[in-house]
Amino acid sequence: TVEWIPEIAERAAALKVGPGTEEGVDVGPMISPAALARAKDLIQAGVDGGAELLLDGRGVVVPGYEGGNWLGPTLLRGVAPGNPASDQEIFGPVLVTTAVDSLE
Repeated sequence: TVEWIPEIAERAAALKVGPGTEEGVDVGPMISPAALARAKDLIQAGVDGGAELLLDGRGVVVPGYEGGNWLGPTLLRGVAPGNPASDQEIFGPVLVTTAVDSLE
């Protein structure tokens, strides 16, 4: 339910971003600069389309790997159908949520 979303954001914020070869890393890099740019563009399009950005993983810097394709956990809330963040799959650590009145 929607009550879980703040806790999900809190837990996602605690995930460690870094190279997958290092112990304790939860989220590795995006596959390419183009994939990173696409994901960032879709996150911004989601916000521009009315979504609330609860957790923003853009701009993550990993010490020693500053030039990497890093995108930290990101959470968008209230993403309506028709919003690019809803209509296009974001291949990255991005959770898009939509509230509904029922599962029917």
